[in-house]
Order: sequence, then structure tokens, then C-alpha cells
Amino acid sequence: MSTVTQTALVKKTIETNIANRLDQIARSHPQLPALIEGSRSSGSKIGFRALSKKVARRAGVLKEHGVHTGDCVLIIEPMSIELFTSILAVFKLGATVLILDPSAGIEKLTYAIERTKPRAVIASAKGVMVTVAISSLRRIKLKFSDGFAAPGWFSLRERSWHRSAQTEPVSGDTPALITLTSGTSGAPKLIVRSHDFLRTQLEVVSSNCCVQEGGCELTSLPVFILANLASRVTSVIPNTDLSKAAKVNSAAVVEQIQGHYPDRILASPSFVESLMDHCITNGIKLTFVKTVITGGGPVFPRLLKKANAVCPRAEIITVFGSTEAEPVSKITYSSLSARDMHAIANGAGLPVGIPVDEVKIRISPLVHEANELNDADRLSALRHICEVANIPLNAVGEIIVTGDHVVKGYAEGVGDAESKVEIGGEIWHKTGDVGYIDRTGRLWLTGRKAASQAVSKQNKIDTTLAQCVEAVALLDDSVSRAACLTVNNITTLFVETEDKRSFDIWAIKDRLNWGNLSTIKIVRKIPVDARHNSKVLYNKLARSA
Repeated sequence: MSTVTQTALVKKTIETNIANRLDQIARSHPQLPALIEGSRSSGSKIGFRALSKKVARRAGVLKEHGVHTGDCVLIIEPMSIELFTSILAVFKLGATVLILDPSAGIEKLTYAIERTKPRAVIASAKGVMVTVAISSLRRIKLKFSDGFAAPGWFSLRERSWHRSAQTEPVSGDTPALITLTSGTSGAPKLIVRSHDFLRTQLEVVSSNCCVQEGGCELTSLPVFILANLASRVTSVIPNTDLSKAAKVNSAAVVEQIQGHYPDRILASPSFVESLMDHCITNGIKLTFVKTVITGGGPVFPRLLKKANAVCPRAEIITVFGSTEAEPVSKITYSSLSARDMHAIANGAGLPVGIPVDEVKIRISPLVHEANELNDADRLSALRHICEVANIPLNAVGEIIVTGDHVVKGYAEGVGDAESKVEIGGEIWHKTGDVGYIDRTGRLWLTGRKAASQAVSKQNKIDTTLAQCVEAVALLDDSVSRAACLTVNNITTLFVETEDKRSFDIWAIKDRLNWGNLSTIKIVRKIPVDARHNSKVLYNKLARSA
């Protein structure tokens, strides 16, 4: 057994198993739709009772062929009803799910497999083809497919003789889910969530993201679908290939929204913006949407304005957090004042709101750390930001957090030294984000510290104040994406623009005179993360600059 799936011998109960919640809802609200996929005319849906039965039968097949409590099971399936059936079936058996983002790529997939050594794999038809190319996948003992059954693979296609499995009792610290961090600012790390931790995280997500039992939400993020399933909320899975975040089929998703009438939309900034742009271009208003929530990357005012225009009756909410700590804070668009917008336009950064009740926050000041902001121009820019925000110089620093829903360590401790710190007997997580808490208690972001590292022995990059600059640049309608990067104390603003004739480089330089920019470069493409298509890959940008 892999060390990441070993558990202590403590009391085990069926109620502790997170899959038990599905059975409870199936009994109380059997006909309520749990998951919807595809369009209204050609898609499919499944209710909570039908899903519970499907999960039990799938768990029965897995158990019959040798999957047991404590085993690690890799799942390679796209966002679908089948994916969540597999996840819940593995949970039901007390086994551990290893799931990777569709955009993870072969290198990260191989890394995760070698570290966790799964006993079984469940794959879609496309996933079966992936296993042919990866030797570590071929060595996995038990193979199951919900598509065609290749030689050596067991089919998960439902048959009348399939026996349903009962929910296995587990202890609270039994591992339920293993995921991989995005690794946008460094090496990816494995996160192991126990049944107790996952339940706590889902409860915190639900309570802070305005989840209402019986509602309907379109979301592109798997953890939020799990939260919905635990909260008696119907989830609409976007009708697009979510492994290609940069190529959202906005027309198909908007048509899906118009067909199923979800009262909530929750997705990454890039995903939401693609939907809003399509609606604006085609004169579409989504007046039935009550809430739009976005996060997972920087959220700039332009997106909030677009969402407010398309969904005029909705509360527009920005949620700040990370894979290790979700959520940390939140803010509504309606709460942003004219003074806030003026501050953003003058370099104060991005407001992300009051920290949620379940989290504690500290700021580790930049000016107290060796070799930070040792350049006069960067220190000058920091002083400007602090003057605009009316805060002292040492108020800006790395954001560190702790709470019951915050991951306290990574699998086998790999990555803990860089990302965790003990303060007052508690383990705190270093988010890698830089910001400050203003005089009203709201958190603001200024940039990233995790990206501020040596690209080579000769080149040191700094992005601690990047989002302050980018937010100002993106107030220009001709700028579609912006990235600010300081390499060896030389600061460059990179911009993407689809309208070079309207792009006024001198006007932007004038607005950003406090940023001490050395140059502004127009580039064809700024590299961003594959998962959300929202986070700038500063290290990659530095190497290509």
C-alpha cells in the first residue's frame, strides 16, 4: 500500500464516509436532478436516487474485481456524469480517488502515478488510449473503462446482474481524494484530503458561496460539483471540452444555460468572460441568473462589469483562494465603491474582500525580508501603492492562512518546507500571493511572491506588485491581457491587443508613471496556465522575454 493511503486504526463508521451523504439525499429527494450534461434537446440528466443506484452498482463491479478499502484508484475521465459516478463509487468503497485536471499533461500524470502507485485505473474511451502511451499506467494492475473494453480492461457498462455495493465504514482520517496542485509557480505537489477534511472543505465552500438547497448551478470546477452534490443542489456540467480552457465553446454553453435555466454560474475568470463576451456580442441577457461567482485567477473590474451587464439581476461575486485553501475571502461587485474603482485605477491592486469566518490571515511584510524590493524603483512603486491605499509600508506582504479547511501538509511532506510554516503551534499555508489588508478589513492583492524567484543564476524576477500594474493596463479597452514582469530590476509591461491602432502606449505609460516601467511590449500571446487560462506564467514569460 502506498504511504499516502495509509491510515491510523481508529473508529470507523458508515456515516463518516462522505459517499453516505448521496444516499441520504437520494432517500429524501429521490427525483431531484443531481447532474445535467449536454444541451436541453440532446443532453442527459440523472436524479439523486438514480445516481445513488448507479454509484452502488459501479462500486459493486469495482469490488468484485478486487478494489478494496485503502486502495488508490486513478480516474482519467472528462467532466461528466460518468466521472462523478466513478468518484463516488470509489469513495463508497473506502478507497482513495486520484484525480488529475484534464489539462495536467503526461508529465504531471506520470509524476502523480509514480508517487501514489494506484492499484486500479478507471478511464473513458479516450483515457484508455492515453494509458497506451504511458508505461507507468500500463503497469497498473486493475483497469476499468466506462467506454469500450479493450483487452485486459473490465467494462463498467451497467448490466442487470451487477451487484450493488454497500457503503464501507471509514475513519475520519481515511484518505478520500488526492489531487495535484497546478504548479504554475513551481513544482506540483500532491494534496491528500481525508473524508473529514473533504467534508469540512465542502461545507465551507457551500456556506460561503451562497449555495441554496434545491438550486441549480452551472459550474466548470469539480470540487464545487462535489459541494453541490453534498448540498442537494443540481449541477449543470458545461457543454464544452473543459480540458481546453482557452477554447471554450461559448455558443454551446450559453445555449445550454438558456435551456436549463441555472440560477447560478460558477467558473474561472477566463471561462466566465468568454460566456459574457458571447452574450454581449449577440445581445443576450441572462436575467434569470441570480448569482455569478468567479475565482481561480485574478479577477479584474472589466469582467465584473461585463457580468453585471449580461446578468443584471445577479449578485456578482469574486472568491479568492487556492487549491490548498478554498475559499479565503470574497467580495461582491455591488460593494465596490467609486473610491475603490479610483484606487484600482491608481495602482492599489485588486480587492478580494473580507476574509471568510473560517480562516485566519497574516501578512508577512516584504520590506522585512532579505533581498526583497532592494531596487529603488520597486521600492518607489511600493510607496506609491501604500499611499493610494493609505497603509504603512510594511502592510504589504505574502498572504499566509490557516483554518480547518486549509491543507496543513502535502503527501509525504514533499513541498512542506517551501509552503508551510508553524506559528503559535498552528500550521499556516503560504499562499504565494502578495497583498494587504486595508483599513476596513478587506484583503487586496498586489501580485505573486511564488513567481519571484531565480529563472537562472543570472536572472532574478519579481512579480510582487504585478497585479497593481496589470489592473491599470486592463482599464484600457484595447488591452485584452497584460502581464508585468521585473527581471534584474528592469520592469516590462507585456500586453496582448486585438486593436493595435487604438492602443495608446503613451497614455498607459502616463497612467503608470509610478510603476517605473522600462518598456511596454506588444506580444502575440502571454503564457497562462492550462487549468483556468487565467494565471500568467511569469517564469515562462521571463524565459521568452
